[in-house]
Amino acid sequence: MSSRSVRVVSVTHVQPEQTAGEMPPAAGESGDDGDDVVRLSFYDVMFVSMMPIQRLFFYEGAALPPFPSLVGSLRSSLAAALAAFLPLAGKLTFRAALGDVVLDYSAAAVPPGVKFVEAEYGSSDEISAFDAMRRLAGDVEHNVEAFMELVPELEVEQLPAPVLAVQVTRPAFRNDDGDDAVGVVADGVSVHHAVADGQSLWQFMKAWSAAAKVGSPAAPGLLPPTFDRALIRHPRSEELASKFLQLSSPTLHEVSP
Repeated sequence: MSSRSVRVVSVTHVQPEQTAGEMPPAAGESGDDGDDVVRLSFYDVMFVSMMPIQRLFFYEGAALPPFPSLVGSLRSSLAAALAAFLPLAGKLTFRAALGDVVLDYSAAAVPPGVKFVEAEYGSSDEISAFDAMRRLAGDVEHNVEAFMELVPELEVEQLPAPVLAVQVTRPAFRNDDGDDAVGVVADGVSVHHAVADGQSLWQFMKAWSAAAKVGSPAAPGLLPPTFDRALIRHPRSEELASKFLQLSSPTLHEVSP
């Protein structure tokens, strides 16, 4: 793939639905000021300034719907999944009163929502955009530069910081009929590592997939998520969290509001 092969078509945002359907909302905790917040554990704070977890999913086949329809389905199902994973719609914020970083998903912190990027990939090489994307999906080549173009950027260098972003990329071509059939599409996801690990991200992706397929993030075998870090118990948890935060993010106060 050549440099800068992906062109961003639009950037919008998705907010959680008002209700989560059959799956209960994520369990967190309430801060001293009444906001919906999750205080990070001493495990989490080590990842406050690290690069996000990024995953790329490819879908291929003649049965894929036209791109506008596909985008609409992904947006609505994302909103349904976020209703069950409310903290993923929030932001990492430094709270001076608490002296640490919290995951804030209060009504004031959620807007404008999760960044949703629509993009097109157009290759300048002899290989068509379709075939180039198929090669990446088949793991024939490991092109880090191409991967980074197909996953969304997530600003983690300063606070408040969003914790989730999504990018949907299609080949930049139209078929002979001029319609929006895609044949292959890439769905890139970036999530802040201080908020979720790889297993947690897979649980969210399963819920999002269930919402797209059956209209609800509550599918058989999927348990409702919990974000309550109070379940991680240690006699020196607050002391360790403060110390690890200073070690991993020594300039945090300089970039926080």
